[in-house]
Amino acid sequence: MSIGAGVARLSRSSRRFLLVGILLSIITVIAAGLTIWDLRGAAIESYRSNMKNLGVVLAEQTSRSMQAVDLVVKETGAKILDAGVETPEQFNRLMATEEIHDYLGSRLRSLPQATAVTLIGSDGNIVNSSRSQSPPAVNLSDRDYYTYLREHDVATSYISEPMKSRVTGAWSVYLARRVSGPHGEFLGLVISTLELQYFEAFYRTITLQQGGSVTLLRRDGTILARHPRTEDKIGRRMPPEALWYPCVEEGGGSYRSPGYMDGDVRIVSVELLHDFPLVVDVTITEDEALAEWQRQSAFISIVALCSIVGFAVLFRALAAQFRRIEQSEASLAARNIDLEDNRARLEEQTAEIIQTAEALHDSQLMLRAIIDQIPCKISAKDVDLRYIVVNNMSARELGCSPEEAVGKRLTDFSIAGVDVTAETEFTSEVENRNREVLETGQPIMNVEEKLAHDDGRVEYFLSSKAPMFSMSNAVVGVITIAIDITAQKRAEVERRELEQQLQHAQKIEALGQLAGGVAHDLNNALVPILALTELVLQDLPAGNHDRGPLELVLAGAKRARELVRQILAFSRSEQAARHEFDLADIAGEALLMLRATVPSTIALADSIEPALPMVGDPGQLHQVLVNLVMNAAQAIGDGQGTVTVQALRESDGSHIRVSVADTGCGMDEATRARVFEPFFTTKEVGKGTGLGLSIVHGIITNHGGTIDVESSPGHGTRFDILLPTSPVSNPSEHAPAELSLAS
Repeated sequence: MSIGAGVARLSRSSRRFLLVGILLSIITVIAAGLTIWDLRGAAIESYRSNMKNLGVVLAEQTSRSMQAVDLVVKETGAKILDAGVETPEQFNRLMATEEIHDYLGSRLRSLPQATAVTLIGSDGNIVNSSRSQSPPAVNLSDRDYYTYLREHDVATSYISEPMKSRVTGAWSVYLARRVSGPHGEFLGLVISTLELQYFEAFYRTITLQQGGSVTLLRRDGTILARHPRTEDKIGRRMPPEALWYPCVEEGGGSYRSPGYMDGDVRIVSVELLHDFPLVVDVTITEDEALAEWQRQSAFISIVALCSIVGFAVLFRALAAQFRRIEQSEASLAARNIDLEDNRARLEEQTAEIIQTAEALHDSQLMLRAIIDQIPCKISAKDVDLRYIVVNNMSARELGCSPEEAVGKRLTDFSIAGVDVTAETEFTSEVENRNREVLETGQPIMNVEEKLAHDDGRVEYFLSSKAPMFSMSNAVVGVITIAIDITAQKRAEVERRELEQQLQHAQKIEALGQLAGGVAHDLNNALVPILALTELVLQDLPAGNHDRGPLELVLAGAKRARELVRQILAFSRSEQAARHEFDLADIAGEALLMLRATVPSTIALADSIEPALPMVGDPGQLHQVLVNLVMNAAQAIGDGQGTVTVQALRESDGSHIRVSVADTGCGMDEATRARVFEPFFTTKEVGKGTGLGLSIVHGIITNHGGTIDVESSPGHGTRFDILLPTSPVSNPSEHAPAELSLAS
């Protein structure tokens, strides 16, 4: 073989490797580009599907809310016709009664989304309303719903354009139905006022992704409500050029919006309400929808670039290797065939070694990826309890990287947020189980581990350990897998607490119903006793010997009547009358009366701020203070002691804290747990009904407040009451559970 031929072959081999490398690089770039483009389409399609599903749910819920209001409006129209109304004059006369006002108010109470139900005559004047039997003289004949329904005898409801209250600034729409006479003549309208804040509050409860929004519109494009709120868009229509209109005409769908609402390009899913001329739009910004795709694209681009660099390095190395081999062939052409055979075998062995090393490396990377993706703490230790494998979750707990943990023991690390004593106890238990596995060669499965942090947070893990064996079946280490079960433990505790609260609430409700029924029957029986006894006493002279027994009967009947009054107060569920008053004045009046009642051996101390304005029932709160102070005095008994009453405003300015503390005998845990139960008392027979604290608890709860008790035997008792200064819409939603009050 000549030197010239060797050089020519060398040049041809280098060009071939160069061409192959360039071709693979081009293929890699094209594949990466196609993959990125496909991922973009998949990301957009995924978000469209998710928004479609969410839109269907929101449209259904919105439709149900509207149907509830429409049903009340429709039933009111039927009631008008059932009353025999046939002319506009009859409509104005028969529908202006207090009975109709009460009916409208009763129907409105079942509609949290509506604020009023109103009857409008054929002349546009308000005839009656749930707000007032004598509504203001307002003519509504210029409103869009009046104009439309006066000219169209339709059996469907009409939803008006949104209107902004000049007083509260809140946006509202009106759902109206026409009331027609026997011959189709226009008698008037039934309308219901819906505050759009109700729908915005409902949409706010839906967990949206960053950049997401929900909009409620009429089918003519008028915007009614939106979350997040854009005040300047409410009441306006979508631009005429918007793709929203064709989408509505087609019955729904999705499109790409250039950002009519807030300037952000959005992907919009349009869902129509089948029973009402309304549309629900669910949107997300295109940037948020493609955020994950952008991260994936960057990763794919980096991988593609690394692949191209790898190809370049690989083919450069291969070209260099082939150049060296070809040069060796040229210089050793004269060698015998045996040397050629040895060279060939050596190349084969080299290729096998490279392939084996690459396969081993790939296997190690795959194993590392698997254990890092498993949501558990995974580690392996040798017989000296030194880490040889640690996944990411375990490394985070140790406060280092997986590579830094290798070769170290658990005792070499300090767990962040855990004090030394708790950490030492936890580490000792873990290492003892590791040694047991190493000594016995048997696994230890499903052991619950508890790790308490300094901030009060407690983590629970379900740990399993198994031995590692060598080829000779000797134990060479221990593998640990620990699953975080903190969330499951917390859910189990919450479930048990909720069950206890439900059982206690049902018990209180049943006792209240039973007590109310018995009290009514007993009250009916006491009426003739009291009346006849008083009549007989009026006819008897003052010195008559029969007056003594009859006066005892009258006193006993009055005590029974007082007991009936307390039972009825306990079982009564209606809302107390509320108005503004100064709690400091009420407390002062109660203390002035109590100073004359409490024995002189008991000191009555007070610390009351001079002005504590709030909204509530002053009579009921006066009763609360009297009951608590009298209970405190009875707890002290005949000995000396002090009852302290405090009333002050909380730092948040929206609550008042009232405390009644005594230095009496106190209560044990069992008594304290039942102190608010009706008919439960520790007093002697005839000295207490067991309803005082139950009534106190009911009054505080109806005011939207909370009451708690602290007591221990020999250390007195303290009742703490927290009251809101302004009324709450539904006290039962703000009152804590019965169980927490009694514990």
